[in-house]
Amino acid sequence: VAGFTPDAEYPLINGEKGIIIAGIAAPFRPGEGVQVESLQGGVAANSVPDTAEAVVCLPEGWEGRLRHTVESWRGPEGAKLAAEELGEGRSRLHMQGVPSHGSRPGQGVNAIAQLVRVLRTLGVEGEQRRALDGLDRLVGTEHHGESLGVCRYDDSSGYTSVCMGMARMEEGELQVSINPRFPVSHSTAEMVPILERSAGEAGFSIDFRRVDEPLYVPEDAELVRKLLAAYRTETGRTDDRPMCIGGGTYAKAMPGILAFGPLMPGEPSNMHEADECWSVESMVTSTRIMAGAIAALAGGNGREA
Repeated sequence: VAGFTPDAEYPLINGEKGIIIAGIAAPFRPGEGVQVESLQGGVAANSVPDTAEAVVCLPEGWEGRLRHTVESWRGPEGAKLAAEELGEGRSRLHMQGVPSHGSRPGQGVNAIAQLVRVLRTLGVEGEQRRALDGLDRLVGTEHHGESLGVCRYDDSSGYTSVCMGMARMEEGELQVSINPRFPVSHSTAEMVPILERSAGEAGFSIDFRRVDEPLYVPEDAELVRKLLAAYRTETGRTDDRPMCIGGGTYAKAMPGILAFGPLMPGEPSNMHEADECWSVESMVTSTRIMAGAIAALAGGNGREA
Protein backbone atom coordinates (compact mmCIF):
# COMPACT_ATOMS: atom_id res chain seq x y z
CA VAL A 1 0.00 0.00 0.00
CA ALA A 2 1.25 3.48 -0.87
CA GLY A 3 -0.77 6.66 -0.80
CA PHE A 4 -1.39 10.06 0.75
CA THR A 5 -3.96 12.05 2.68
CA PRO A 6 -4.48 15.80 2.01
CA ASP A 7 -4.63 16.53 5.73
CA ALA A 8 -1.74 18.97 6.26
CA GLU A 9 0.41 21.02 3.90
CA TYR A 10 2.92 20.90 1.05
CA PRO A 11 5.56 20.05 0.15
CA LEU A 12 5.14 16.84 2.21
CA ILE A 13 4.93 15.58 5.78
CA ASN A 14 7.29 12.62 6.11
CA GLY A 15 7.21 12.49 9.91
CA GLU A 16 4.72 12.99 12.73
CA LYS A 17 5.64 12.96 16.39
CA GLY A 18 4.26 10.37 18.77
CA ILE A 19 1.24 11.65 20.67
CA ILE A 20 0.09 10.82 24.19
CA ILE A 21 -2.98 12.25 25.88
CA ALA A 22 -3.31 11.39 29.55
CA GLY A 23 -5.30 12.49 32.55
CA ILE A 24 -3.59 12.99 35.88
CA ALA A 25 -5.43 13.37 39.19
CA ALA A 26 -4.61 14.12 42.80
CA PRO A 27 -6.67 14.55 46.02
CA PHE A 28 -7.84 18.17 46.30
CA ARG A 29 -9.89 18.58 49.45
CA PRO A 30 -9.60 22.02 51.10
CA GLY A 31 -7.55 22.59 54.22
CA GLU A 32 -7.18 25.56 56.52
CA GLY A 33 -6.55 29.06 55.19
CA VAL A 34 -7.57 29.86 51.64
CA GLN A 35 -9.89 27.20 50.23
CA VAL A 36 -10.43 26.52 46.53
CA GLU A 37 -14.14 25.84 45.98
CA SER A 38 -13.96 25.36 42.22
CA LEU A 39 -11.33 25.38 39.51
CA GLN A 40 -11.66 24.94 35.78
CA GLY A 41 -9.77 25.84 32.63
CA GLY A 42 -9.39 24.80 29.03
CA VAL A 43 -11.72 23.08 26.56
CA ALA A 44 -9.48 20.50 24.85
CA ALA A 45 -6.45 18.40 25.75
CA ASN A 46 -4.62 19.44 22.57
CA SER A 47 -5.00 23.21 22.95
CA VAL A 48 -3.20 25.71 25.19
CA PRO A 49 -6.01 27.13 27.38
CA ASP A 50 -6.62 30.85 27.15
CA THR A 51 -8.89 31.05 30.20
CA ALA A 52 -8.96 29.54 33.69
CA GLU A 53 -11.08 30.39 36.73
CA ALA A 54 -11.13 29.53 40.40
CA VAL A 55 -13.53 30.43 43.18
CA VAL A 56 -11.75 30.79 46.51
CA CYS A 57 -13.03 31.24 50.05
CA LEU A 58 -10.81 33.54 52.11
CA PRO A 59 -10.29 33.57 55.87
CA GLU A 60 -11.77 36.61 57.58
CA GLY A 61 -9.70 39.72 56.94
CA TRP A 62 -7.80 38.32 53.94
CA GLU A 63 -9.53 40.44 51.29
CA GLY A 64 -6.66 42.95 51.34
CA ARG A 65 -4.16 40.17 50.71
CA LEU A 66 -6.13 39.04 47.67
CA ARG A 67 -6.32 42.57 46.26
CA HIS A 68 -2.57 43.03 46.78
CA THR A 69 -1.84 39.70 45.06
CA VAL A 70 -3.92 40.65 42.03
CA GLU A 71 -2.59 44.19 41.77
CA SER A 72 1.05 43.18 42.15
CA TRP A 73 0.88 40.12 39.87
CA ARG A 74 3.07 40.34 36.78
CA GLY A 75 2.72 37.57 34.25
CA PRO A 76 4.02 36.95 30.75
CA GLU A 77 2.94 39.14 27.84
CA GLY A 78 -0.70 38.57 26.97
CA ALA A 79 -1.72 37.22 30.38
CA LYS A 80 -4.20 39.10 32.57
CA LEU A 81 -5.47 38.39 36.10
CA ALA A 82 -8.73 39.74 37.53
CA ALA A 83 -10.71 39.15 40.73
CA GLU A 84 -14.41 39.50 41.44
CA GLU A 85 -15.79 39.59 44.99
CA LEU A 86 -18.80 37.29 45.38
CA GLY A 87 -19.62 38.05 49.00
CA GLU A 88 -19.31 36.04 52.22
CA GLY A 89 -15.54 35.87 51.84
CA ARG A 90 -15.69 34.30 48.38
CA SER A 91 -13.98 35.65 45.25
CA ARG A 92 -13.63 34.51 41.67
CA LEU A 93 -10.18 34.65 40.08
CA HIS A 94 -10.06 34.84 36.29
CA MET A 95 -6.85 34.27 34.34
CA GLN A 96 -6.60 35.25 30.67
CA GLY A 97 -3.89 33.56 28.64
CA VAL A 98 -2.98 33.23 24.95
CA PRO A 99 -4.31 30.23 22.99
CA SER A 100 -2.17 28.02 20.79
CA HIS A 101 -2.28 24.55 19.27
CA GLY A 102 -1.11 21.85 21.65
CA SER A 103 1.81 20.97 19.38
CA ARG A 104 3.17 24.51 19.78
CA PRO A 105 2.72 25.36 23.49
CA GLY A 106 5.56 27.88 23.43
CA GLN A 107 3.51 30.12 21.14
CA GLY A 108 0.79 30.55 23.78
CA VAL A 109 0.44 31.46 27.44
CA ASN A 110 -1.17 28.70 29.51
CA ALA A 111 -3.90 30.23 31.69
CA ILE A 112 -4.08 27.14 33.92
CA ALA A 113 -0.35 27.20 34.67
CA GLN A 114 -0.48 30.89 35.53
CA LEU A 115 -3.53 30.51 37.78
CA VAL A 116 -1.92 27.61 39.65
CA ARG A 117 0.98 29.88 40.60
CA VAL A 118 -1.37 32.60 41.80
CA LEU A 119 -3.23 30.12 44.02
CA ARG A 120 0.04 28.93 45.50
CA THR A 121 0.99 32.53 46.25
CA LEU A 122 -2.35 33.15 48.01
CA GLY A 123 -1.67 30.57 50.71
CA VAL A 124 -3.75 27.50 49.86
CA GLU A 125 -2.98 24.69 52.33
CA GLY A 126 -3.40 20.93 52.86
CA GLU A 127 -4.19 18.58 49.98
CA GLN A 128 -4.94 21.49 47.71
CA ARG A 129 -1.50 22.98 48.33
CA ARG A 130 0.23 19.65 47.75
CA ALA A 131 -1.63 19.11 44.48
CA LEU A 132 -0.92 22.62 43.21
CA ASP A 133 2.75 22.34 44.20
CA GLY A 134 2.99 18.96 42.48
CA LEU A 135 1.34 20.21 39.29
CA ASP A 136 3.55 23.29 39.11
CA ARG A 137 6.63 21.15 39.65
CA LEU A 138 5.54 18.43 37.21
CA VAL A 139 4.41 20.61 34.29
CA GLY A 140 4.19 24.27 35.27
CA THR A 141 5.10 26.61 32.44
CA GLU A 142 7.55 24.20 30.79
CA HIS A 143 7.01 23.39 27.10
CA HIS A 144 9.31 20.41 26.54
CA GLY A 145 8.52 18.01 29.40
CA GLU A 146 11.75 18.60 31.29
CA SER A 147 10.32 17.88 34.75
CA LEU A 148 8.07 15.13 33.40
CA GLY A 149 11.28 13.40 32.27
CA VAL A 150 10.21 13.13 28.62
CA CYS A 151 12.24 15.94 27.05
CA ARG A 152 13.87 14.36 23.98
CA TYR A 153 15.33 15.66 20.71
CA ASP A 154 16.25 14.42 17.26
CA ASP A 155 17.34 16.28 14.14
CA SER A 156 14.30 15.17 12.16
CA SER A 157 11.51 16.39 14.43
CA GLY A 158 13.06 18.53 17.17
CA TYR A 159 12.11 18.58 20.85
CA THR A 160 9.28 17.01 22.78
CA SER A 161 6.37 19.39 23.39
CA VAL A 162 3.94 19.17 26.30
CA CYS A 163 0.56 20.90 26.60
CA MET A 164 -1.49 21.06 29.80
CA GLY A 165 -4.86 21.55 28.14
CA MET A 166 -7.62 21.16 30.75
CA ALA A 167 -8.04 21.28 34.51
CA ARG A 168 -11.10 20.57 36.65
CA MET A 169 -11.91 20.23 40.33
CA GLU A 170 -14.37 17.35 40.67
CA GLU A 171 -15.39 15.14 43.60
CA GLY A 172 -12.47 16.17 45.77
CA GLU A 173 -9.87 15.71 43.03
CA LEU A 174 -7.81 17.99 40.81
CA GLN A 175 -8.05 16.48 37.31
CA VAL A 176 -5.69 17.69 34.60
CA SER A 177 -4.98 16.65 31.01
CA ILE A 178 -1.45 16.51 29.62
CA ASN A 179 -0.49 16.07 25.97
CA PRO A 180 3.17 15.15 25.31
CA ARG A 181 4.32 14.88 21.67
CA PHE A 182 7.71 13.24 21.32
CA PRO A 183 10.28 12.96 18.50
CA VAL A 184 10.03 10.33 15.77
CA SER A 185 13.11 8.42 16.93
CA HIS A 186 11.47 7.52 20.27
CA SER A 187 8.56 5.27 21.24
CA THR A 188 5.55 5.03 23.51
CA ALA A 189 7.21 2.03 25.21
CA GLU A 190 9.90 4.45 26.39
CA MET A 191 7.63 7.36 27.29
CA VAL A 192 4.72 5.68 29.11
CA PRO A 193 6.72 4.26 32.06
CA ILE A 194 8.51 7.59 32.53
CA LEU A 195 5.21 9.45 32.70
CA GLU A 196 3.82 6.91 35.16
CA ARG A 197 6.83 7.29 37.43
CA SER A 198 6.95 11.09 37.23
CA ALA A 199 3.23 11.48 37.93
CA GLY A 200 3.41 9.10 40.89
CA GLU A 201 6.39 10.91 42.41
CA ALA A 202 4.41 14.18 42.26
CA GLY A 203 1.39 12.62 43.99
CA PHE A 204 -0.77 12.07 40.89
CA SER A 205 -2.40 9.02 39.39
CA ILE A 206 -2.35 8.80 35.59
CA ASP A 207 -4.78 7.45 33.02
CA PHE A 208 -3.66 7.10 29.38
CA ARG A 209 -6.45 8.07 26.94
CA ARG A 210 -4.55 8.12 23.65
CA VAL A 211 -1.18 6.60 22.82
CA ASP A 212 0.03 7.01 19.20
CA GLU A 213 3.41 5.89 17.91
CA PRO A 214 5.40 8.33 15.75
CA LEU A 215 5.36 8.07 11.98
CA TYR A 216 8.51 8.55 9.91
CA VAL A 217 9.49 7.72 6.31
CA PRO A 218 13.06 8.62 5.23
CA GLU A 219 13.55 11.19 2.49
CA ASP A 220 15.11 8.63 0.14
CA ALA A 221 12.09 6.29 0.29
CA GLU A 222 10.21 5.72 -2.98
CA LEU A 223 6.94 7.13 -1.62
CA VAL A 224 8.62 10.37 -0.53
CA ARG A 225 10.47 10.74 -3.84
CA LYS A 226 7.35 10.28 -5.95
CA LEU A 227 5.18 12.66 -3.95
CA LEU A 228 7.87 15.33 -3.92
CA ALA A 229 8.34 14.93 -7.67
CA ALA A 230 4.64 15.56 -8.28
CA TYR A 231 4.75 18.68 -6.11
CA ARG A 232 7.95 20.05 -7.65
CA THR A 233 6.78 19.41 -11.22
CA GLU A 234 3.66 21.56 -10.78
CA THR A 235 5.13 24.31 -8.58
CA GLY A 236 8.74 24.55 -9.75
CA ARG A 237 9.80 24.76 -6.08
CA THR A 238 12.63 22.26 -6.34
CA ASP A 239 14.36 23.35 -3.12
CA ASP A 240 11.40 22.60 -0.85
CA ARG A 241 12.03 19.66 1.49
CA PRO A 242 9.72 17.32 3.39
CA MET A 243 9.16 18.07 7.07
CA CYS A 244 8.15 16.55 10.39
CA ILE A 245 5.30 18.00 12.45
CA GLY A 246 3.95 17.77 15.97
CA GLY A 247 0.35 17.46 14.84
CA GLY A 248 -1.35 14.19 13.99
CA THR A 249 -2.97 13.45 10.62
CA TYR A 250 -4.98 10.65 9.05
CA ALA A 251 -1.70 9.26 7.69
CA LYS A 252 -1.36 7.24 10.91
CA ALA A 253 -4.61 5.39 10.16
CA MET A 254 -3.00 3.09 7.57
CA PRO A 255 0.53 1.90 6.78
CA GLY A 256 2.27 3.37 3.75
CA ILE A 257 0.45 6.72 3.90
CA LEU A 258 1.86 10.25 4.26
CA ALA A 259 0.17 13.64 4.67
CA PHE A 260 0.49 15.59 1.41
CA GLY A 261 -1.12 19.03 0.98
CA PRO A 262 -3.41 20.81 0.56
CA LEU A 263 -1.98 24.03 2.11
CA MET A 264 0.71 25.70 0.02
CA PRO A 265 3.92 27.01 1.64
CA GLY A 266 3.36 30.53 2.95
CA GLU A 267 -0.37 30.41 2.28
CA PRO A 268 -2.50 31.86 5.11
CA SER A 269 -4.42 29.16 6.92
CA ASN A 270 -7.74 29.35 8.68
CA MET A 271 -8.40 25.62 8.71
CA HIS A 272 -10.80 24.60 11.50
CA GLU A 273 -11.45 28.28 12.20
CA ALA A 274 -14.19 30.81 11.45
CA ASP A 275 -14.74 31.55 7.74
CA GLU A 276 -12.72 28.52 6.66
CA CYS A 277 -11.93 28.86 2.96
CA TRP A 278 -9.50 27.87 0.19
CA SER A 279 -8.53 29.93 -2.86
CA VAL A 280 -9.57 28.70 -6.32
CA GLU A 281 -5.96 29.06 -7.54
CA SER A 282 -4.66 26.80 -4.77
CA MET A 283 -7.47 24.34 -5.38
CA VAL A 284 -6.55 24.02 -9.07
CA THR A 285 -2.82 23.71 -8.35
CA SER A 286 -3.41 21.11 -5.67
CA THR A 287 -5.66 19.09 -7.98
CA ARG A 288 -2.86 18.95 -10.56
CA ILE A 289 -0.30 17.96 -7.94
CA MET A 290 -2.50 15.18 -6.60
CA ALA A 291 -3.35 13.89 -10.08
CA GLY A 292 0.36 13.62 -10.84
CA ALA A 293 0.99 11.89 -7.54
CA ILE A 294 -1.79 9.35 -8.10
CA ALA A 295 -0.44 8.57 -11.57
CA ALA A 296 3.09 8.13 -10.23
CA LEU A 297 2.03 5.86 -7.40
CA ALA A 298 -0.09 3.79 -9.80
CA GLY A 299 2.96 3.20 -11.99
CA GLY A 300 2.17 5.85 -14.59
CA ASN A 301 4.34 8.62 -15.99
CA GLY A 302 5.05 10.46 -12.76
CA ARG A 303 8.67 11.63 -12.66
CA GLU A 304 11.00 11.30 -9.67
CA ALA A 305 12.92 14.41 -8.61
